[in-house]
Amino acid sequence: TAYEIRLSLVGSEMCIRDRYQRRVRGSPTNAMASFQSDQLFSTIEKRVNADKQNIINKIKGVYLFNVTGPGGAKKQWTVDLKQNGTVTQGAVGKPDTTLTVSDEDLVNLATGKAKAQQLFMSGKLKLQGNMSLGRLWVLMGFLN
Repeated sequence: TAYEIRLSLVGSEMCIRDRYQRRVRGSPTNAMASFQSDQLFSTIEKRVNADKQNIINKIKGVYLFNVTGPGGAKKQWTVDLKQNGTVTQGAVGKPDTTLTVSDEDLVNLATGKAKAQQLFMSGKLKLQGNMSLGRLWVLMGFLN
């Protein structure tokens, strides 16, 4: 059976209507959505695992990334480079620095197509918390 699916945001929930107009509610975080930055976090995790203690000693912070994607989809990633040296999808613990950025801008930042300062000054990158840890080029430097 083929289904026609329509998505719409209703309050804080995402509603999915099939062709029979039944509503299925779910979180707008849409953890199933594929983001370009998913690969970035996988790469960060591999690099951290390869030299965990050295990276923890240099960074000493916990980052929460709020990443927005197409269609209003959202994902959160916690990068703990303070104690555990872990990369986890979702918000875990208390971050030192929270970054809010679009999926596209985050990938452009990681690949060198965009600069953190330009994104920040244009309002495309928002930082909360410990601004000294907001130096993304330090974190992103471990990707090169």
